[in-house]
Amino acid sequence: ADGPDSPETFSGDTIDVGALAEQFFGLAIDPYPRKPGASLDVAGDDQAEESEFQKKLRSLLGKS
Repeated sequence: ADGPDSPETFSGDTIDVGALAEQFFGLAIDPYPRKPGASLDVAGDDQAEESEFQKKLRSLLGKS
């Protein structure tokens, strides 16, 4: 199977155990770690006050 995740070919009769362990440990790390009880602050949907330019443009376009 050829592709981005195709298996590696081994040459010889030895395997680099250090590199193999490094790959397994790297895959075991949580990519999105969170401290227990921590919350994620999400930006609000508050819109900034409309500028004069935006007000004039809106009135020219006839949209309210």
